[in-house]
Amino acid sequence: RWWSFSMADSSGRRLRFGNVLVAGLLLSRWLRRKAPTEQHIGLLLPASIGGALANLGTTLAGEFARTAAFGGARVVSGRSLPYRESSTYGALAGQVLKLGDGFESDPADVVADKLRARASELLDGTEADPAVVAGHLGVIVGIDTGLEASDREALFQSVRAFVEAAARERPTVMVFEDIHWANAHMLDLVHALVQRVRGPLLF
Repeated sequence: RWWSFSMADSSGRRLRFGNVLVAGLLLSRWLRRKAPTEQHIGLLLPASIGGALANLGTTLAGEFARTAAFGGARVVSGRSLPYRESSTYGALAGQVLKLGDGFESDPADVVADKLRARASELLDGTEADPAVVAGHLGVIVGIDTGLEASDREALFQSVRAFVEAAARERPTVMVFEDIHWANAHMLDLVHALVQRVRGPLLF
């Protein structure tokens, strides 16, 4: 099914933040009325409008992250890159590195050591095995830690245990940028975290 939605500014001026915010709210209400049972809806928008709405989302996320950080929360972000330019869990890899006190410039063995140390610190006194979790985190960031996930559920469980523990240490906001580029595995992991994670953690 296809619908037509028209919205114009007769002044001919470039849409500003407030205009785009109102436009986004109107569009979301219109979609809820037209397709209340749909879970996913695709939009074909002119470049000017589509870009403005995308910039609005980026602006709102950025402002929220800055406000959260000012209030004492830890903010970690990761970006999904276009097809064939990103690893399976590319967006999460950057976040795991930051939560593990690592840097992209670190050699693989240094990253592995940092992940093991951080997992041991955060997971002390929990049921999770720090060595197993660190190994699975290595899979996420793309290094060989001597352990591979036997199945996705085990991998997802390790990621969940790690981010929950990080959030217990300090309220955490995880920002996933350009999630529309993410592959099915990455989306499944984000969905699993959103559905199951417990603690002062916001996605």
